Amino acid sequence: MPTLSSLSSCRFRSVRFSGFLLLLVGLSACGYTLQNSRHSDLAEVGVRRVFVAPVVNDTYQPGVEVLLYNETIRSLSSEGMVEVSGSLEAADAVLRVRVREASTKVLANTPASNLFPSGLGVGLEGPRDRVVATVYNATLGVEFSLERTRPEPKQSRNVWRGLFNRSKAFPGTNQLGAMGTTSALINESEFDRALQEMARSLVTEAHTNMLLRF
Repeated sequence: MPTLSSLSSCRFRSVRFSGFLLLLVGLSACGYTLQNSRHSDLAEVGVRRVFVAPVVNDTYQPGVEVLLYNETIRSLSSEGMVEVSGSLEAADAVLRVRVREASTKVLANTPASNLFPSGLGVGLEGPRDRVVATVYNATLGVEFSLERTRPEPKQSRNVWRGLFNRSKAFPGTNQLGAMGTTSALINESEFDRALQEMARSLVTEAHTNMLLRF
């Protein structure tokens, strides 16, 4: 024979389960689903296949356009929400990417004497009070636009547009060469590494933002 405590426990589980069912019904009535439906939304606006146009580089940083192109292809292909088209003619829309900024500037500096304590730096040229850069800041700004290749009458060609920016600090490479100088080659390598990290993060955000547009 069931006890009073067991009956109470059963009633509690029944109420809790009923509440969960009511919550699901309420969510369904409000238009919410537990399944990602962005793919069907993309199809509803006529975008199933996307062609990624060659990236335009408006900066003096060589190669950044290749980096952004590769990251864009990787992101679109890995998500699977749209098909990446190999030709513009077969695509429903074209994704255009334009690099607006890819630069670096000094974020912090220090006198050379702080980098060369007593007994070090002997024979190096340059005044010990020379100020040298110790931290740089890299900045990347990219514009994206998704346009229909064959818009219908009275249908806008532009589907989505967004401008995204990233910044990342990286250390300067001091104590190389004459006192107060830095290694340009190593600094450039650090800048390239920062660009790679920023490009991946930026493209991921842009891709998510584009899908949420629908």
